[in-house]
Amino acid sequence: METVPLNVVRAMFDAVCELPADERRRYLDENCGDEALRRRVESLLRSHDSGGQYLNTPAADLSDLRSLVHDGGDAPATGARREVGGGEAIR
Repeated sequence: METVPLNVVRAMFDAVCELPADERRRYLDENCGDEALRRRVESLLRSHDSGGQYLNTPAADLSDLRSLVHDGGDAPATGARREVGGGEAIR
């Protein structure tokens, strides 16, 4: 397997990443004569495109978290004692 310097792969990827698919192919046809480089860039593009927005989507909706840990009444003051599972917790 041929190795291609990461900075070269990154530069080519950055150049084509935001282009539409047909323009990507044309750009790579015109500017990427190295097959190993092209394979690496195309692989990165496939991963980038299939990755979706999962990192931009929260794993859980935490807006209701307060209702899960708080019964809606006044919160106990700091240092207040509260029975929890047969024991006692100090808040």
